[in-house]
Amino acid sequence: MNTQEKKDLRNKRRRELYAQRKIEPKKKVTRLQGSSGWTVKVVVAEKFSPRIAQKSPTKYQNLLLMDTELSCKLCIPTDEKDFTEIRNIQGVKTVKQFFWIKGKASVTVLNQNYWYMSCNNCNKISSENYGDIYHCVFCKCLEAQAIPR
Repeated sequence: MNTQEKKDLRNKRRRELYAQRKIEPKKKVTRLQGSSGWTVKVVVAEKFSPRIAQKSPTKYQNLLLMDTELSCKLCIPTDEKDFTEIRNIQGVKTVKQFFWIKGKASVTVLNQNYWYMSCNNCNKISSENYGDIYHCVFCKCLEAQAIPR
């Protein structure tokens, strides 16, 4: 893939991520050049933030998808055609990205723990306390940290 094709692909992704619409203000602003409206562009993905000169008439607003009840950041919705079905999570390697998860959980033993301590690198069970740094015998990580799983 040459440089121009890479640039075209980047621009195509940016065009897909930006939403543009025309918004008229409640009160039209009349200047010497005539009346003006507002154009609003919203950046949905932070990693594709545009670079706009300060004197440019185009202004961007970063938009974070928020759950107002829980105040936590949500991931960007995707099309169903992009879904990949995973039946067994044990085969999935450690990946640092967001996932949509659809599942069913049922509690069979009411007095069971819902979590256990595990290695932050390989997710194998650990007998260490939360936050302790230790040597993981499974993945051989020298500075593994015990996290709940």
